[in-house]
Amino acid sequence: MSNAALAVNAKGLTRHFDNGRVKAVDALDLEIAAGEFVAIKGPSGCGKSTLLNLLTAIDRPDGGSLHVFEHDIRTLDAAGADAYRSNDVGLVFQLHNLLPHLTAIENVQLPMMGRKKVKPNERAAELLTRVGLEARINALPTTLSGGERQRVAVARALANQPRLLLADEPTGALDSQTGAALIDLFVELQRDLGTTLVMVTHDERVAERANRVVNMLDGKVVG
Repeated sequence: MSNAALAVNAKGLTRHFDNGRVKAVDALDLEIAAGEFVAIKGPSGCGKSTLLNLLTAIDRPDGGSLHVFEHDIRTLDAAGADAYRSNDVGLVFQLHNLLPHLTAIENVQLPMMGRKKVKPNERAAELLTRVGLEARINALPTTLSGGERQRVAVARALANQPRLLLADEPTGALDSQTGAALIDLFVELQRDLGTTLVMVTHDERVAERANRVVNMLDGKVVG
């Protein structure tokens, strides 16, 4: 696969802790095509969350190389990492992390504040409509169901039209029916927007919806 077609290109990627005794990510090789939906599976402690932190440049590798689109993650300075996350990456977690004192539309507007050529109110309303919450745009998070809060979180993650959408167990706190509906939404958005989607999950039903499953064990890709 050519580099131009890759969203993620990791070679020998390494991240160790505790003076090298904990090998969270250990000489990992991984390629993810632009526009692909990849599910990452593996037991707790296998390095899945560490890998996501490296992909977001929240954490930095100890060794190997990591390129996300045109960005060399190892060489980004603090300002470059902030710009990369703001412009290219959307994040959805198991817990929605919405600000409770802000309405749904205000939460979605947050990543767009201060940006030129962007109309935060219009785009936030458009995104909330896209995720099926057009009737709840002025609701506070405390009045929304768990599934609705996660849909707001998805809309917020898409606010700046990221090329890479990362989701860490986004259905983990939801019942099976609500979780299935959320995955339907992810699949629809990934297909329609062409976004590269990388999702950490323990749920086999979620993994079955991905274009490809990457299995991790002891910091390595094993299949």
